[in-house]
Amino acid sequence: MNFSRYLLKRVVFMLLVLIGASIVAFILVRVVPGDPARMLLPPQAKQEDVDRVRIKMGLDRPYIKQYLNYLKSLLEGDLGFSYHTGRTVVEEFKLRLPATIELSLLSLGFAALVGVWLGIISAVHKNGLIDHASRLFSIGGISAPGFWIGLLCIYIFYYKLSWVPAPTGRLSLTKEVVAGGSGFLLFDALKNGDWDLFKDAFMHLLLPVLVLSYSFLAMICRLTRAGMIEVSQQDYIKFAKSCGVKTNKIIWKYSLKNGIKPVLTMLGMFLAQLIGGVVFIETVFNWPGIGRYAVDSINFLDYGPIQGFIIFMALIYVLINLAVDLIYMAIDPRIQY
Repeated sequence: MNFSRYLLKRVVFMLLVLIGASIVAFILVRVVPGDPARMLLPPQAKQEDVDRVRIKMGLDRPYIKQYLNYLKSLLEGDLGFSYHTGRTVVEEFKLRLPATIELSLLSLGFAALVGVWLGIISAVHKNGLIDHASRLFSIGGISAPGFWIGLLCIYIFYYKLSWVPAPTGRLSLTKEVVAGGSGFLLFDALKNGDWDLFKDAFMHLLLPVLVLSYSFLAMICRLTRAGMIEVSQQDYIKFAKSCGVKTNKIIWKYSLKNGIKPVLTMLGMFLAQLIGGVVFIETVFNWPGIGRYAVDSINFLDYGPIQGFIIFMALIYVLINLAVDLIYMAIDPRIQY
């Protein structure tokens, strides 16, 4: 199979996945008990007022017609309307996505750098004290729930030690966002030379980044360690050692180069999982990203944003999955399309 046919096949598969995700999203939000129209009105609202809102929201139509209308809107790039905020879902995503991307990319970068470094140290000192400590650290990151770690860190580092600011979102309540900025606060602050804003934004990012990256850092550490140990058993590494090649050169030039391949191919999927995992972290730290927006929408039974979030996450997963496959093919040309 040539590359063009492979790419076409993957695109068709992606479309089928997105259609399936739209069906699942449509069904899930409608099996949740409650009436979205009733949630938007005061408790004393009359039934005729509720019926009027249901008609306006299109909830009086048969389910199949509701889904077909929703699918048509998706094809037009319309993710729906957010009734509890009064804006379209696309507008809300444009406002909130930079906060989620900034948090996710910094978390992934931190997890990759520290995780690879810990994995190398652990592999070099196999079965030593450092290795055992690193493995214990990794087990904690993989097994402990992210929201629990977040609450524990807030209690220790904010409430008890006062090392970090209050979890009030991306900035302190006294700070203002740069007007006309890109939405990425660290970049905007650097571009405008506003060091006070940069420091405040960085301090608010510090704890969410550490908490969000912990589990992924642990997985990267274990993958790197396993890859390095496996490569160290290869004949060419043993030959290099017997020839008197320096240990540092063997580690960084030969072992790491080949042992890190599984980590590189997994980083894309880690990014997709990070964006999904921010739902809990954004809720715990009051972070104004799309994860927090989805949780607020669930509380209001606002169908549009919930469906839009599920579709968006499905799109992110399939695109990153495709990118990872292409990268893996570039790394290993022997793979057939």
